[in-house]
Amino acid sequence: MNILFAGTPKPSAKLLQSLFNNKCINIVGVITKPDVAQKRGNKIKQSHVSLTASEANLPIFKPDDLNSAEFKETLLKLDFDFLVVAAYGKILPNWMLASPKVMPVNVHYSLLPKYRGASPIQSCLLNGDKKTGITFIKMNNKLDEGDCINKYEMQVRDDHNKVTLEEDLCNLAIENIFTVLSKVNQNNFDLLKQNNDASTYCKKIIKQDSLINFDKFNNLMRYLISLLLLFVVLSCSNKENYQFSGDWKLITLYETVYGEEDNKPFPEPAPTISFRSDNLVFYYNTLMSYEIKGDSMILY
Repeated sequence: MNILFAGTPKPSAKLLQSLFNNKCINIVGVITKPDVAQKRGNKIKQSHVSLTASEANLPIFKPDDLNSAEFKETLLKLDFDFLVVAAYGKILPNWMLASPKVMPVNVHYSLLPKYRGASPIQSCLLNGDKKTGITFIKMNNKLDEGDCINKYEMQVRDDHNKVTLEEDLCNLAIENIFTVLSKVNQNNFDLLKQNNDASTYCKKIIKQDSLINFDKFNNLMRYLISLLLLFVVLSCSNKENYQFSGDWKLITLYETVYGEEDNKPFPEPAPTISFRSDNLVFYYNTLMSYEIKGDSMILY
């Protein structure tokens, strides 16, 4: 099977690597977002998918405009059975969806039609769902509304956060993608239309979503663990269930940015955030800062 792959973040890179390692699959090219200049040092940063494709010596395309004549001409010269899309980050034009011989396939990290959109993992955690999964769909020109090829479920554990749940969902996709593509290639599959009446949507997570409302202290720990926009609460200093009380608690913070940024731990000593019921002290280094807005604090 010849595959043209489109994706950007780290989980998509892992999926690309698994396809590349499969001897029955030939990756004819990889589409990913253009390189970006980092805020610190003006260094150019490639996406995780770009780095993986480079290491595998695969042809890479980083178009600013998917409808540019040059990109369209180049892409239509390629011979591929499937266009496989995993968190590419852009809406694909109709001509791209019509370009594969067999089918354009999207891997979405929710059980569609639930959580169409850009943040299904965070939405699952914030809503306290007990199960989630992945859905392989035949792509159309609407947001995650394509007919379902197959779904795979998994349980959401109490200790799951955005990073660990994303890893488990990625592994679930890796375990099943070759089977799905093979069945479609052999015309051994059925498409199931999504129930639009049961659909829900989730928006793209942005920096402002890390605004913490301290009126909701009881749910703050769950919120921090689930959202993981600019940070992740990784561990608590004691072994008890975390509760806000008059006692001081220490939590280690690690830098975790959703999307294109690296999930790298801070250098030692790691910054800590100290909670008390009537006070909050945030120790930080130059990699993080905060702003007080009324009764809330936003972390950067």
